[in-house]
Amino acid sequence: MGYTWAVMAPGDRAVLIAEALFAFAILMGLIVRRRHRACLAFTAYIASVLVLELVVAGWPARFFTWRFWVAKETIQAILKLAIVLEIAGRVFWPFPGARGLAGAMMVLLILATATGLLAGEAGDAETVARVLVPRILYGTACAFAVLLVLVLWFHIPLDPLHKAILLGFVPYLLVFTVAIQILETFGWDVRRQASYVNNVGFFTLLGYWSAVVWARQNVPRVAPEVLALLQPWVTPARRRP
Repeated sequence: MGYTWAVMAPGDRAVLIAEALFAFAILMGLIVRRRHRACLAFTAYIASVLVLELVVAGWPARFFTWRFWVAKETIQAILKLAIVLEIAGRVFWPFPGARGLAGAMMVLLILATATGLLAGEAGDAETVARVLVPRILYGTACAFAVLLVLVLWFHIPLDPLHKAILLGFVPYLLVFTVAIQILETFGWDVRRQASYVNNVGFFTLLGYWSAVVWARQNVPRVAPEVLALLQPWVTPARRRP
């Protein structure tokens, strides 16, 4: 957010480094707690946040630009879509009826988002950032929201990490989209305010995920075959003799 100047202010670099540190803490928590297996696409997304923020902070003259920002958002939008599809596949696969509806809804949302992108105006990187990126974010936020609604509707048991991903992404993506719309409506004079709104939302999101991934996991004490069906990525709890 806010990659508009070739010269980076000290505060911008501090924000990027802080986000990278949060991402590193989450990544280590996923690995140490063995929760990376619950959603491989989420692990890849967090790794992308770590690497791309450090790249911008380390070489601002080359990467603190609209072009790189659009490329970064495109990469992460693809990873967010992969997260939605992976979680949907994992949680709905054991339930054929719910699986069919969830699959149909995901396909419709992807087609709607793609249609909106194709209908957008082409232009330079700044135009793409103002017009197309918000549409991608709206579509991704809707996909996460629909997935969450379907999970609640069918009473699907959720892994704590999956729940945190869904509950975190929906409000943050809406905040991010609003921040971009503020820029488009009021111009670059309110860049700092919009950037502040986005940074607060992203820090809150990363802090929430960090707490979740490092928290001690309570493994459901169910039959191993049931756990293997519903959450095969979880190591069964050992029963005391």
